[in-house]
Amino acid sequence: MATFLLPLTLVPALATAGSKPAGTRIEFSAQAQRMAPNDLGRAAAFVEIAGTDLNEIAQRANTTLNAALAIAKTFPTVATQTGTSRTTPIYGKGKSGVTSIESWRVHSELTLETRDAAVLGELLGQLQTAGIAVSDVNFAPSPEARRKAEDDAAIDAIRVFREKSARYAGALKRPYKIRQLDIRAASSLLPVTRGAAMIADESNTLPVEPGSSNVVMVVKGEIELVE
Repeated sequence: MATFLLPLTLVPALATAGSKPAGTRIEFSAQAQRMAPNDLGRAAAFVEIAGTDLNEIAQRANTTLNAALAIAKTFPTVATQTGTSRTTPIYGKGKSGVTSIESWRVHSELTLETRDAAVLGELLGQLQTAGIAVSDVNFAPSPEARRKAEDDAAIDAIRVFREKSARYAGALKRPYKIRQLDIRAASSLLPVTRGAAMIADESNTLPVEPGSSNVVMVVKGEIELVE
């Protein structure tokens, strides 16, 4: 856990008509961070076949994808869903110089999601042996893990804010009261991502390492020094 102090500003508070003059106000921010486990893994796999006979390559793609789905169903902790499928013509110019379709490319995708990284690696390895390529694997905190890390970091940041409030007011030899607080996440989390050059090892398992993500919460507030 690490905490940080951001710049502070002293703001002379103005009194409204007929009210008691307000004390000096100090605006500043504090922040804290917690690590959230990347306990949710997502992967994209695909089959892509090119050839001159559209019906033949479409049938091959469907056969390969169905085989992949059958393998995925043997992993009950992995949620599996078919993704984008597209057929793309490949153009070329013949001897006459006329552009025409020379061949076709069929691309079909499969998406996978699980909270068990080891199982995901094993499944991806088996899919590769069945002719399915892996295009993307990423890990990020689940909504529950992120909320817990945000709550813990926010509580830490509030504690730091209170400690600094007491120090600032003490330095000016004044009691104080907290006027307002604003709590928010500092930035969006970036998932741990691996690209397309992933190959299963000798055990037919794709090595994966989920890691963790840094969650930063910022508390921005204002205290008033009581005269």
